[in-house]
Amino acid sequence: MARQIRGAYFGAEAVRTQRGKDELRVNVRRPASETQHLGDLYGMVIRTPKGGEIPSQEAARIQYSTSYTSLEREQGRRAVKVTGSIDRTVTSAGKVTRSIRTDFLPGLRERYSGLGFELSGEQQDRQEALGSLGNNMLLALLAMYSMMAIIFRSYAQPLLIMAAIPFGFVGALFGHLLMGFD
Repeated sequence: MARQIRGAYFGAEAVRTQRGKDELRVNVRRPASETQHLGDLYGMVIRTPKGGEIPSQEAARIQYSTSYTSLEREQGRRAVKVTGSIDRTVTSAGKVTRSIRTDFLPGLRERYSGLGFELSGEQQDRQEALGSLGNNMLLALLAMYSMMAIIFRSYAQPLLIMAAIPFGFVGALFGHLLMGFD
């Protein structure tokens, strides 16, 4: 039935032939005067598999609804992109993301099996930065240690100096809490 309706409105290939180097395709469809109004769909006659003909209203239930104008796919799966803006005077992006992950997505996954999601934009950039921060921090600490070891010509003195780094992290944490930053 869907093929017949699509063919009536958009055309169906009737003949494909080769003429020299060119391929000629002939599409057949109903005249534009018969496909301009929704009422034309109700009056359309559908051929049954046994060769009979019935009105489209008897063959299917026709109802109005909204739909996507196009389907997006990523890696062969349908994808829907949801975007939003954060009013930073009310909340933060981290709190919204946490709420979506803990409150909203588990219920959605229960209702729709096979549902997946991924963060992009600011949240994806933040996750990538935090992920690389751990690896790069070790390299930075090693580089700082080796540079101080060369300058001081000692292996112990750089360790004593670098022992102050955790206190800097604690100070930064208290400073953020005191100023109200996330």
